[in-house]
Amino acid sequence: MLLVHSGDLTRLISNHCPHDGYPLKKAKLANGRILCPKHRICFQLENGCALGGEAVDDVPALTRYDLVEEDGQIGILI
Repeated sequence: MLLVHSGDLTRLISNHCPHDGYPLKKAKLANGRILCPKHRICFQLENGCALGGEAVDDVPALTRYDLVEEDGQIGILI
């Protein structure tokens, strides 16, 4: 899992690109988007959908996990 924060979005996502399973830990993060370093597929953090890149056709959305915040701490719903 990978906890990412960009702008006002904080998301917990799978640490692997849904296209080819490549790790996202070295992905570029900016403007509410994350860019897979292998095929340069860009995903929206808000909904996980692929926006563009070398191999965007039929790429599933990022696997995302629901976060909860309580008393300044972040956790996940299981």
